[in-house]
Amino acid sequence: EEKSAIARVLFFIKSLCGVLLKNQVLLSSAISMHIYNVFQEFNISTLSEIGKKAEKSKNPFFKMVVESLRLILSDNVKVTEPTKLKKGEKIHIIGSKSVPPGSTQMYMVKTMLNALCLMKKTKKYLESAHQLQIQAFQSDTAFFTSLLNLPSAIHECSQTVSLYFKEFYIEMSPDDQIQYRIDGSFPYIINSHMITSNEINMYEFILFVNEIYNDAGYSSLHELKCRFLFNELDAESQLSYKQTCYHLSVKVYTISRNEAFTLVFDKAFKNQLTKRFSIADKFFSSESTVPYHTAHQFTNLCQQRSIQYLGRSIDLNSLLSQRLLIKLKESLEACVSFFETANLDKIILFSALIDMYEETHVVLTRNFELPPFKAILHEVNGEIPGYLSRTLNQIITSLINDIGPNYSYCVQTQRFVKSTILYTTHSSEPSKIHSVQVYGTKAIAFAFEEYYGRYSKYIGVEHFQTIFRLVGYSGVAKIVEDLKEAATTLLDPILIKYVEILMEGMPMKCVLPRSSYGLAGLFGYYETSFAAIFQYSDLRSGFLHSL
Repeated sequence: EEKSAIARVLFFIKSLCGVLLKNQVLLSSAISMHIYNVFQEFNISTLSEIGKKAEKSKNPFFKMVVESLRLILSDNVKVTEPTKLKKGEKIHIIGSKSVPPGSTQMYMVKTMLNALCLMKKTKKYLESAHQLQIQAFQSDTAFFTSLLNLPSAIHECSQTVSLYFKEFYIEMSPDDQIQYRIDGSFPYIINSHMITSNEINMYEFILFVNEIYNDAGYSSLHELKCRFLFNELDAESQLSYKQTCYHLSVKVYTISRNEAFTLVFDKAFKNQLTKRFSIADKFFSSESTVPYHTAHQFTNLCQQRSIQYLGRSIDLNSLLSQRLLIKLKESLEACVSFFETANLDKIILFSALIDMYEETHVVLTRNFELPPFKAILHEVNGEIPGYLSRTLNQIITSLINDIGPNYSYCVQTQRFVKSTILYTTHSSEPSKIHSVQVYGTKAIAFAFEEYYGRYSKYIGVEHFQTIFRLVGYSGVAKIVEDLKEAATTLLDPILIKYVEILMEGMPMKCVLPRSSYGLAGLFGYYETSFAAIFQYSDLRSGFLHSL
């Protein structure tokens, strides 16, 4: 809580100073006018009354000081007094000017007023009311000199160099400690807390906390004049900035992926999810009330393209775009690697993951410049002209080495179902998906695996439709071509020999006998005609599967 409070205080200081500097022309004019009015009001009201008493005084010092004060503050101001006033009431209306007294005039006025208050027997020359008015005037004008140089005053008020130079001043002390670890640096501690905190909108304060390094860099070069100190600060700030970019990119990527999941996932499933939520809380009575995190709190931060950082201009949006592109490629690489070791029945799950990451790409491109999703997918999938992509190669391999020999087609369900007897086995065990790397959260991983698990353990129309959608016309043509080559490879060298031998044993003439012979007569006719084939010793049930 204390670290978060410090980050917010730094944000308030830096943001307020930014607003003041942005409007310094307007503020400087208003400040000058206010200072002018304060001095002229003091001259006309308080000093005029003291001057009347000084004219009658025999003390030359008192008389000289009062006359000098009036001469310094006098501006030949036209003073008007309202006609309708109560008895004893005095109101002066002074014309406003944006011409304040100079710093020398202010110094002389304050010095002379102090001299009046420190005179011997002050009460003899100044009434108590006048003394109180002088004290109030000095209190009100204490910061007028700084306000006349507004940019410099704002710069000094917003300096946070003391938050960094703890190590520098401790090293100068007679202690045996030579160098402190980076995790003992105050700005690094606050920055690490912010990037690892789960507090809402805490990331908005990151750039303001990093202003500590800018202030410390300016002070080390122009005030302390220590180049080695600036080099240490630069190294620490670079490490802190890289850490900030990394954690920020991970946060943005995770939230964008979760948002894409809500857009892609099947609506019927989301309706079931809403019903389950509504049982626990009636607030979730409709799909629109199911909360999902979005990346809106990062929008302003991620759109920063010119951040002044130790004399350099940094494009934060470009840096985050590069890291997000790397994260997207890593996730797609994990999906493709999983499919390469999985059965073909996982292709629908694989296609759903690709759709989710395509939607993630759409969400990310709202604030970042990324290459087209197809170009990213082609790079990860290895789609080079003249070569098979990783996905297409896995589909062809599964159809030839797994679906063909190990699956049987069911006419009733129009599906390929795995046979009880397997003639080939997988060369490698299917790898498990790393839920954090692919899905982002275990909840999304569970939802995907449960929903798309109903398409496993068989190959049906849905799977072939997905294959066509993934590989396109050219991919389907390549699949058909390779299947024909695989069938030809089985037929030509091996199966054709058995067919030739069977053709030799076939009867020269085989006609359909009359039905009047009965079933026994028909069976006996064919048994006699194909006697040579029945006596062939290599002909047995299932011999084609062993080829």
